[in-house]
Amino acid sequence: MDITDALLTTLGTTVEYSRCGGGAGSWLLLKTDNRVSINGWGYWEIWRYDEILATSEDDDTAIVGKMAQAAIRIEGKKTLGFTIDEQRNIGMLFEDALELWLFYVPECGHEELGLIFWEIVYFPSKISFTLNSRGALVTEFFYE
Repeated sequence: MDITDALLTTLGTTVEYSRCGGGAGSWLLLKTDNRVSINGWGYWEIWRYDEILATSEDDDTAIVGKMAQAAIRIEGKKTLGFTIDEQRNIGMLFEDALELWLFYVPECGHEELGLIFWEIVYFPSKISFTLNSRGALVTEFFYE
């Protein structure tokens, strides 16, 4: 299984949980009904049609902040499609014309720290895919 296979398993599934927050940095978490988790720690955007609803740099106030309000809109929506490009930016399309974009931003200045930009966890196969600040896509198996 590779990252594309893991994302393919999300097609037609429903997002059961969608939240975000901040503090030490932006964080976004989506969980689908087939036990896939999508985590964003780097720069991300949520769109609807041609309007940006929120980015990882917006107000991170719990529940009422711009980030929280945009993330909750994805909850209950079906996943309709995805794309992953050469730079490993991920785009996901949901019902109601909602889009989530997880970006790799190599010039963030934290290459030496090995920070994580995004992570896709496929619990049925106990495998995770992470993109770190060095641009490395890391595949790991785990035990629950």
